[in-house]
Amino acid sequence: MTTVLFDGPAPVINALCEQLGVRRILDAALRWDEEQCRLSPGQRIVALLINVLLSRQPLYRVEDMFCQMDTEKLFGRGISWRCLNDDSLVRALDKLSEADPEKVYQALVLEVLNTEGVTVDALHADTTSVSVYGEYDLDDDETALHVTYGFSKDKRPDLKQFMYGLGVTQDGLPVIGQVRDGNEPDVKWNEDLLKSFPEYLRVEGQRPVYVADSSLIAKNNLRALEQYCFISRFPRRFALEKQLVSHAWAKGEWESLGALSDAPDAAHYRICSSDEELYGHTYHFIVVHSSKLDGRKTKGLERRLEEAETTLSKQLERFEQRRFACAPDAHEAWEEWVKEHGDPHFLLDYQVKSQRRRKTRDRPGRPQRITCLSTSRSTGCRLD
Repeated sequence: MTTVLFDGPAPVINALCEQLGVRRILDAALRWDEEQCRLSPGQRIVALLINVLLSRQPLYRVEDMFCQMDTEKLFGRGISWRCLNDDSLVRALDKLSEADPEKVYQALVLEVLNTEGVTVDALHADTTSVSVYGEYDLDDDETALHVTYGFSKDKRPDLKQFMYGLGVTQDGLPVIGQVRDGNEPDVKWNEDLLKSFPEYLRVEGQRPVYVADSSLIAKNNLRALEQYCFISRFPRRFALEKQLVSHAWAKGEWESLGALSDAPDAAHYRICSSDEELYGHTYHFIVVHSSKLDGRKTKGLERRLEEAETTLSKQLERFEQRRFACAPDAHEAWEEWVKEHGDPHFLLDYQVKSQRRRKTRDRPGRPQRITCLSTSRSTGCRLD
């Protein structure tokens, strides 16, 4: 009986791992006994990499995929697909866990950067959450990963999760990968990452620009970045943010950048820059104005104004039904109502009117004089 084997892209992946020194670095970093192991831990982890890249199935019964391949051509003479059973692969992962996966990955990254001559002009860093099912009871080991509830970036707050932090070069090459507790905030991750920042990029002659979102902006993080250039979005929680925007409009010295695409409805951008002090250091701030965002904000403001006007009209109608014994009482009630329900986007005016109303009971005499209010309103919205 003839058996047809189909390796697919597996030999290419295996050759790339060999060229990048993945197996060699893993075997040097992990603790293992060469005389007791038919397959080195590096070979077994390369097998897992092949499985992850070729199969979308969970890491279970991985040997079923390799039974259709020529494993001797991939991993050496005498290596059968049965050698790649779950127990064998798990033991390799245990050895990787004991050796600190972050340090091992760091060694791999530095080897690739130096061997291939990859330039790192910018490092883009961010985190994401990975939701999981199950109990994941915490043990007493403080160093263990805490799979727990936290801010879910994939909109599943009902599930426990862990965080994954990733740093990539300007070309998208991942050079930093960290698994963190499910409830760890991005500010804390940036702080820990910046402490070991020089260790991750010991590339001679390179000093990359650190790019991250607004969670980077914290006092400790800025102190750690004093020797580096960085780009981030300034968060709105700082009072300085509003001051920068107001100063840009008052200054009026905008530099047009044009559109970033050839689409007919593409947004046009312009910037206004200034130097301001934060935590005792001077930073360069750039206020960016987008014509597209300006239009969306205008439509949103118009919608909110319509909703506010409808609510205000109903409240005014109820207030106009009130009756007062005298004009001073009406004036005082109006002032109190404006303090509680007034809206700065609308200009409100009123007029006190006196009229006589006959009582409902039959009794001779002149009708009782009452005082009421009539109101008017107009929109006085300011668009900055």
